[in-house]
Amino acid sequence: MDNIKLDNQKQNELTKGIQDFILKEIHVEISEIQASNLLDTILNDVKETIYGQALFQTRCEVMQHMANLLDIKAGPTH
Repeated sequence: MDNIKLDNQKQNELTKGIQDFILKEIHVEISEIQASNLLDTILNDVKETIYGQALFQTRCEVMQHMANLLDIKAGPTH
């Protein structure tokens, strides 16, 4: 599976969020490069799990919508 690609704005927002979190939680300042590397590592470690879960949830939602449409088209059964 390919790496998750983020646009520059989202990459910068997440990198800044990581820097803020590390500073707040463990009182250590990390560089933008360190935060970006951490983000890349996290994304690479969880991408298959997130992808699989997203597909599963989407499938469930589509099936629910299909069931609702079939109920509407079938009309009342009495």
